Amino acid sequence: MKVAVTTVVCENLAKHNVAKPNGWTFFTLQDRVRINEWNPDMVVCLGWFCRSWAEWAAHKATFGDTRKIIIQWVGTDILVVKEAYEKGHKAILEWLKSDRFLHVAPTKEAVQELEWTGLKMYGPIDVPAEKIIEPQPMPDKIRLAIYIPPDHQDFYGIKLISEVLPTFKKEIEVVFYHWLPATHKIRYGHRCETHYALSREEYEEKILKGCSALVRIPVHDAGSISVGEFFMAGKPVITNQNLPHWSHGVKGNLYIEDKGDFKLTKSAGIKFRKEVQEILDLLKNAKEPVPQKTMDHYRRVYDPATYAATLSEYTQDQWGVSIA
Repeated sequence: MKVAVTTVVCENLAKHNVAKPNGWTFFTLQDRVRINEWNPDMVVCLGWFCRSWAEWAAHKATFGDTRKIIIQWVGTDILVVKEAYEKGHKAILEWLKSDRFLHVAPTKEAVQELEWTGLKMYGPIDVPAEKIIEPQPMPDKIRLAIYIPPDHQDFYGIKLISEVLPTFKKEIEVVFYHWLPATHKIRYGHRCETHYALSREEYEEKILKGCSALVRIPVHDAGSISVGEFFMAGKPVITNQNLPHWSHGVKGNLYIEDKGDFKLTKSAGIKFRKEVQEILDLLKNAKEPVPQKTMDHYRRVYDPATYAATLSEYTQDQWGVSIA
């Protein structure tokens, strides 16, 4: 079985988390024009970031004559397909309804969000972790890791983070990180650490091992490998999502949609501050901040072997063949 893996914006994940563990062949954005020449049996496309007719044409050229294409939806692409549809690019969505496409959503919430498209959706199954993470020791001080892409700080909650976390400055240290270089300065305005252009080894040492908990409060989310990795490591997550096997999380919405944009709700600061305090108390007082059953769940969900096996069930159902 010849399987090609490609993506527009998720190259690290496509290469290291999807292609490499399964022995599939990864094609970069620049090389994806060669996919049709390579003549794969299946293509796995990580994310559907198609906003225009030109991008649609590029995707058509990439897929060529391949008759079996898996679209792994990842999160923000759910907003992208809605934006494209509302701009009049309805033919793109109709094209995706062909039997040659198999659509996979990362979470139950994502399945529900995509119902309006009329696409047959499998899942939920998220992009796997690169590997299973073993329990990690807690640092001496409470250090909160925050994933902030330098070009999308507002989307990932920098305003709320900058308003609330400084009020805990005597109790915590703040650590921003991302895989890309810091093309823009992080708009925090207070003492913090920044780790950008991280290698996998640096991420494991400075973030997974070196921090106590993860903060992730984006405007929109649909699964996160970092969330899974922190839980596997036995470290809690401060989140505005309803996560499986996790009883904590911000109660109520932090954001409200307004004419296609997202704004903070009036009570966002109070809700976020309450959640931060709850997790700080957990870190200070709980012998086991993350229950064993939660750790086991996320190890199972983000195991690369689980991902391939589950995709095989889906491909058998739709096309009568296994991807494994």
